[in-house]
Amino acid sequence: MPHTCVQNSALNACADVCHTVTECKTCFRSCQRNAVLQRFCQGLVLNDGDPMALHYRHTAASIARQLKQGRSLRSILLDRARGHVVSKHDPVTGGVHCSIGGTDADFLVTSTLASQGPPAVGRAMGVRLAHHLKKEAKKQHKDFDVPFARDAVSYVSVGDGSVNNAHMLSAVNMAEYASHRNFICPVVFGVTDNDICISLRGYKYLTEVWAEKLQMPCFQVDGSDMLDTWRGISTAVSLARRSSKPVAIIYTNVPRRFGHAVSDQQEEHSTREWIQESRERNPLSGACRQAVEAGYTTFPELAALARQVEQDTSAAFASAVSEAKLSSRTELLTRVSKPLVAMTTHTSTTDADNGTGRSKVMRYNMTQAIEETLRTYPNAVYIGEDVEHGGYYRITNGLKRKFDARIRDFPPDETSLLGIALGFAQCGLLPIVEMPYAKYLDCGWVGAHVHRFYRTTPCGAQTAGGVSTCV
Repeated sequence: MPHTCVQNSALNACADVCHTVTECKTCFRSCQRNAVLQRFCQGLVLNDGDPMALHYRHTAASIARQLKQGRSLRSILLDRARGHVVSKHDPVTGGVHCSIGGTDADFLVTSTLASQGPPAVGRAMGVRLAHHLKKEAKKQHKDFDVPFARDAVSYVSVGDGSVNNAHMLSAVNMAEYASHRNFICPVVFGVTDNDICISLRGYKYLTEVWAEKLQMPCFQVDGSDMLDTWRGISTAVSLARRSSKPVAIIYTNVPRRFGHAVSDQQEEHSTREWIQESRERNPLSGACRQAVEAGYTTFPELAALARQVEQDTSAAFASAVSEAKLSSRTELLTRVSKPLVAMTTHTSTTDADNGTGRSKVMRYNMTQAIEETLRTYPNAVYIGEDVEHGGYYRITNGLKRKFDARIRDFPPDETSLLGIALGFAQCGLLPIVEMPYAKYLDCGWVGAHVHRFYRTTPCGAQTAGGVSTCV
């Protein structure tokens, strides 16, 4: 998905609206029903139900997906405006943040972009497992929901700077490990190459170093050429779906036409000539030209469309800014302190002392509790380090023989482990994560925080699932 957004003057005209990270909200213009670029974003070759976590400059794909599902552009614009002015009617976060989202298959993305990598890998690895366990559960007259199709592809996109983040490095490593082990992991990593990260130049590190190190197919396409981008993403997603393995795609030649944030002092790190040249390189202009040359539309039609979208955007923000916000401590606590799913009580069928008159060692009780959970919930899985052979403290002794694929070993990387667990939960599974030491939790802190954030937002709560951590 190329960077096809243009700055929306209507947004800046709203004095009541200001967000520190400019999400280039004007991908609205690039997603009209009658424009070729909208058709590009619609397909993105991804199916409507393929899970997708988007860079905040890639909102066009989410908007196009909603248009394809029958929503009007005006209603989509209003919901996006609600997010930017933190209206309590924002369907994505309910007024607690400005996040990307929109459909049940669009996963919440805040400005912590790289943290979306591990859960995306988890979704890729979890979908087929969830369908397998669902099939087995039906044999026992049990069932649970799996929100994604069996052949779903998980897509996650970031900017070129985020590939250096530890979370993205962890995600890529886990995907490569899965591929090496022939595990099913159809994930596509999309990276936009602006060749600048806030003020730090890219120095071609992304294409000449990072891409060369990847142990997966990596496609590079011209992000300013709609047709080349379409061919590239079509090939990448098709390969991931067919092979069930990870794939990467880099969108090159994509200028960052505006500052990274409202506070970005561009003239401190770039010359005026460079800034002007970047502004004049507009990928959307090329897409419009290609659409006209292909006979899909005309320049007058596109100009009229742009004016209409600008008017609709201004109207959306004028309406959203007047809506109520979360304004009291009580309201905020109610939102962010939601109770979890009600607990049910299960009575053990085995006495704690096993008839010996002596209390059992704690690890035996833990083994019993885990086994009871796995028998009660057909979607429960137990994952961790060395858990297939009993784990650090032998609390999973014998469980692999009884539950096979539901006891899963992963490499010692807690960042990926908690991310995988979140992705599993979003696929309908109930993951239990074993952490041998509490200290290891700090490695996956962001993942745990992201999960909590999901549970307290309207959009995220639909797909957050549950994750239990056993330390």
